[in-house]
Amino acid sequence: RKLRTTRSVWGLLVGAVILAGLAAWAMVSTGAFAGSVALTTLPGFAEMMVIVPVFVVVLAIRSYTDEARHGSIVPTLLTTPRRARVVVAKAVVIAAAAAMFALAGTAVVSGVSLALLAADGVAVTVSVASLAALLAKAVGICVLWSVIGLGVGLVVRHQVAAIVGSILWMLIGEGLVEMLAGGVSKLLP
Repeated sequence: RKLRTTRSVWGLLVGAVILAGLAAWAMVSTGAFAGSVALTTLPGFAEMMVIVPVFVVVLAIRSYTDEARHGSIVPTLLTTPRRARVVVAKAVVIAAAAAMFALAGTAVVSGVSLALLAADGVAVTVSVASLAALLAKAVGICVLWSVIGLGVGLVVRHQVAAIVGSILWMLIGEGLVEMLAGGVSKLLP
């Protein structure tokens, strides 16, 4: 219920969708496409796989740190003293929300890409199998990042530090590790 009734959750979803749509627009409008192109090979999907998980991580971190910050986690833990049960319940709910973020991002990127390519007269082929595989990958990435974000929120507990640290790691840290130690980067999320 908290996820459905909190404005910040909807704000994060709208922000993720808008930025994914803008990324798709930028990538498709600057590309030179002629003849026929497969929808799932368009560059906008790669950017969506980076943008949407950032918003999912913020949502996941906030799912715990908001309650810890305001003290509203206390009644939950008094009612359900098993902390592992509370964490698992939060992980399941955040994973479901992350899947919705991935579905929304994929829908927007697909719609923007199709509209831009149709306006340019480019034929778009859509393979159900490859679109399903792309959608499964997007959902899987977002679900995994949501669990990582929840874990970061549980460990760090300071909301700003957890969010800023996670975003810096996702956008800069992993790229640096990949440049410096390519073999190690295969083990990173």
